[in-house]
Amino acid sequence: MFFKLNTAILTLFFACILGANGLAQQPNNISEWTRIQSDDGNFSIEIPSGFNYFFDRKGASERDADLKDFHLLNAYFDGTLISVELYEESQETLDRFIADDSSKTLVKEVKKTLSKIKKDDISIRQIIQETQDSYMIRQYFRSNKYVYILTAASRKGETLAMRRFLDSLLIKEKAKNFPSSSVRSLSSLLVTPVNMNTESKNIKPASSDDEFKYGEKSTGRSFLLLSKPRPGYTDSARQKNVQGKILFRIEFSANGFIPKIEVIGGLPEGLLRKAIFAALRMKFLPEENNGKPVSTEKVIGYSFTIY
Repeated sequence: MFFKLNTAILTLFFACILGANGLAQQPNNISEWTRIQSDDGNFSIEIPSGFNYFFDRKGASERDADLKDFHLLNAYFDGTLISVELYEESQETLDRFIADDSSKTLVKEVKKTLSKIKKDDISIRQIIQETQDSYMIRQYFRSNKYVYILTAASRKGETLAMRRFLDSLLIKEKAKNFPSSSVRSLSSLLVTPVNMNTESKNIKPASSDDEFKYGEKSTGRSFLLLSKPRPGYTDSARQKNVQGKILFRIEFSANGFIPKIEVIGGLPEGLLRKAIFAALRMKFLPEENNGKPVSTEKVIGYSFTIY
């Protein structure tokens, strides 16, 4: 009897140890999330708590999508990039973004799947982009006066973080059903500063040869640029036939955010500001070193040509 009792105790003891080890080997705790809500209560979604937030009321306010009231939230969590964009724009602008993202690719051998889904009586356009090295879901919709773009991406297909993010979306009246203590409004968030170095005295030499090439073969957990939005022209630049290339040296941080944009070579007539806001909207998977994301710097260029 004593032997049987001791055996039972030992079995329970080792089971507890194994269980504890099993728990310790689980992915990062995805319970540390924050629900964010637009100030009008029309939109609500959960994102990892370690996000960065950028806001600019003026945006790139010259024709071709002003991007007024520009909000951007980015996070990199458990191998997953999560991003929310919203700005005061028209349905026409949203349609243009969808057309650009569904047709342009940065790498070869890309599989894209386009679909329409319904969420809280809102029609959402969805693009799934799959490559050998990455998997990205993007959702586009307009509610009230705002355009929204949600992005979730990883190197290994759909992740738990990706699913939680997209499934937590609430729009219109359902977005108001949470008690005020459990959500954070956009206006209550601290803005993450972005160092935009445009002073000519600090510009370092560089050429187009230094520019990051999308065709660079990814090896393991190297930096991956997933999308590069196209900046629009300004009326004055068209009228003055301004053409050329803008080069930036950009810091791509370990948490999926761009905290620094250094101008290497610019163009006049509002094109520099257009390119800066396009750069802020880029989506990427940070380089990883020994399983941990690290920050890197790349030279990125934008060409402006009048056809």
